[in-house]
Amino acid sequence: MDTLDGQGFVSDIEIVRGELVSVLCDHIRDKVEYIFGDSITAVNDNGDQVHVSFANSDARDFDLLLLADGLTSKTHALVFGNNESYIHHLNQYTAYFTIPHHSTDSAWSRWYNAPGGRNIFLRPDGKDTRVFLSVIRTPNGLEKLSVQEQKAEMHKVFADAGWEAPRVLSAMEKAGDFFLQENAQVKMDSWSKGRVALVGDAGYCPSRISGMGTSVAIVGAYILAGEIATHDNHTDAFAAYEKVMRPYVTKAQVRNSCL
Repeated sequence: MDTLDGQGFVSDIEIVRGELVSVLCDHIRDKVEYIFGDSITAVNDNGDQVHVSFANSDARDFDLLLLADGLTSKTHALVFGNNESYIHHLNQYTAYFTIPHHSTDSAWSRWYNAPGGRNIFLRPDGKDTRVFLSVIRTPNGLEKLSVQEQKAEMHKVFADAGWEAPRVLSAMEKAGDFFLQENAQVKMDSWSKGRVALVGDAGYCPSRISGMGTSVAIVGAYILAGEIATHDNHTDAFAAYEKVMRPYVTKAQVRNSCL
């Protein structure tokens, strides 16, 4: 706690990510068009505009395409090629979900290590308890399984872990926000190509367990927006964005390179 200056996992004041997303989205809801339930299937940068095809709606042309769709960005491959050499694996999987608050939960986060490279992390947020289930494992496609298959794997992995594992696994079955992801970093030589640029985890994920992912993404979006607004063309704007952001991203990734 002292090492983190009272911040990190034991912060007295915190805005949880879901609530932060709502704050940001609601603030610009009247100025930005949101499209849900769709995905990009093809990208054609013709130099003057970016022609984007969608799975469930008509194709459209845009001045710029900014990819912020995370570590496993499917659009990334459409622009930069289907080469995952930019992903640096940390050999760990983590499942995230929320369970009801229990009498054993206090204002403190609790971390439990079990043999076999397993840990259970419980983090009360004032209303519920947020769970991290992590296991050291060479990437084997676990993130590509269905949610029910992933939950079944968590049952298998943590069945004999002890501590509050039975409570966590039982409540996990009813959790509607379950999400499992490999922990990894994204290291790209360039965060842009033509009229397309990368933001957040899609371009420079520091790792999900770093505690820096949201901060780096929001700072990156802020810097990129400022550079686009103050430059006459996208080429100069993207170059300036990368010049400002890369030292910050490098520091965040080095901080977590030992994971």
